[in-house]
Amino acid sequence: MKEIKIRTDADKLLNLVESRGRISLKEASKILKEDEKVIEELAKVLHENELLELVYPANPFVQPFIRIKKKEVKKEEKKIEKKPIGRKISLKIPISLDKIKEIIIKPKKFEPEKKKVK
Repeated sequence: MKEIKIRTDADKLLNLVESRGRISLKEASKILKEDEKVIEELAKVLHENELLELVYPANPFVQPFIRIKKKEVKKEEKKIEKKPIGRKISLKIPISLDKIKEIIIKPKKFEPEKKKVK
């Protein structure tokens, strides 16, 4: 079976910008043989879908242009190994081993409180 490829004007514009990196609306309209307003509308759609950036410079002498959307690179946070500050302190608590076993191994029996009748 023969594979059919359909290329839309949006595909053509996206491929053009990917190959150039950056291109003015005027130049893209000449290359794709489309009206500049059509190219601008296609660029807006691609911009809304976060595939391209449509840039209108603040300088009125610079033409609007299209460029590839910059991918945000997340910087890996440096893992800081926490080291203890100061000296180690050892405490000696006078408790017998038998008392520890009694506390840990033998749980206390639960006895409900008796209510006093008046």
